[in-house]
Amino acid sequence: MTRYVFLASIVSLLSPGVLHAAEFPASVAKFLQTHCHECHSGESKSGGLDLTALGTDLSDSATFDRWGRVHDRVRDSEMPPPETPAPSDADRTTLTRSISGVLVGFESARQRSQGR
Repeated sequence: MTRYVFLASIVSLLSPGVLHAAEFPASVAKFLQTHCHECHSGESKSGGLDLTALGTDLSDSATFDRWGRVHDRVRDSEMPPPETPAPSDADRTTLTRSISGVLVGFESARQRSQGR
């Protein structure tokens, strides 16, 4: 089921005319809720990052870049910090593959429709 949701989100990104809103798999939201929202939401937006307010309009370069930083921080085990419950390697890999798939899919679709 998770693979289907992921593939469906990539297909939706590649559809003509759908170049602004990305759909991330449910596993991304679950990971963020479990491991990130305590420090990165609402009033407690550590580092100025409120993941509950992070949009999915990847045509906005700031949003695209934030998702890239979330990916990199989790991939490099910088987040979540050591004092919080660590995600399993499988969960970390699922998250980073999901985010990178959506970002790469979006960028590929953008290049096809708008050029480099």
